[in-house]
Amino acid sequence: MTTKPAMAKLLTQLSLLRFFPSQPEMRQALADYIEQFANTDEELDWLGKEMIRLYREWPSVAELRALFCSKFQPKDGLNNLPTCAACGEPITPYHAMVDGLHGECWLKRKGVQVELD
Repeated sequence: MTTKPAMAKLLTQLSLLRFFPSQPEMRQALADYIEQFANTDEELDWLGKEMIRLYREWPSVAELRALFCSKFQPKDGLNNLPTCAACGEPITPYHAMVDGLHGECWLKRKGVQVELD
């Protein structure tokens, strides 16, 4: 279960991102949305730290949820990670993506030899 102080800390962290909504109503709507999928304060803490580590600007609620789902099982069971059109594997914010494909799959389609360590 998440607590109000942990949610407030997350919203404060997210406010460091350029273009993050400043209207209280929008922030409350976002908090309500996050409550649907976040299970614990530890998950909120991780999410806040990762968002400000990975993004300079507020991306979207879809990106926020995709990042969460890249690490945790959502409380509501709706895992919205996009999948690579070539290999079918989930694409997380940690992957390079080009035209709906993992960067490696895109390169392979272009005939570039890819060796992963």
